[in-house]
Amino acid sequence: MKKRTWFELTKMMSLLMVLAISLTFLNPLNAEAKTKTIKMKKSDTYLSYVEDLEKASTNIKSGTYNIVQQKSNGIFHGYLKFVAPKSKTYTITLSNLKCKGNEPVNCGVMLYTPLNDGSDSVKSIIPKTKGGIMNFSSKNRGGSYVKTRKGTFKLAKGQVLYIEYNTIVKTKGKKLTSKLKIK
Repeated sequence: MKKRTWFELTKMMSLLMVLAISLTFLNPLNAEAKTKTIKMKKSDTYLSYVEDLEKASTNIKSGTYNIVQQKSNGIFHGYLKFVAPKSKTYTITLSNLKCKGNEPVNCGVMLYTPLNDGSDSVKSIIPKTKGGIMNFSSKNRGGSYVKTRKGTFKLAKGQVLYIEYNTIVKTKGKKLTSKLKIK
């Protein structure tokens, strides 16, 4: 090959490589699904009947969510409803808890499912998790106060799961945000 032809070929390959790299930076491939933002309905009472939970719950599906809660009577309290699309072991990950102010924020999360015995009652689901409870915090402080909490549990196809968030904070913040991933 002549020197000039070789020079043109390498120049063309360099331009193609620059184009491929710039397209990758402009439109990166994401392995993770997009995060949806959910504004949780306010609830200032503890509910234990399906009829009440249905009214107070915000529906979600498998995926990643930014959860936004508004303060009600001095606490952040609300419910999410998840219906299992298939029978399997699901993983729930709680993280990125934030509220205005410098005080650490701690959130307790409970999981419930209907009894399906003809009554309107629910029972607790205790997920397998390090530490045994589904609490998480805005700051790592040891024990149950961790910034990210992951738990697993089994659900049958069509089984309903209610996720209760309960957070009491000293800060004057009126909005609490966190991240939830369920898969």
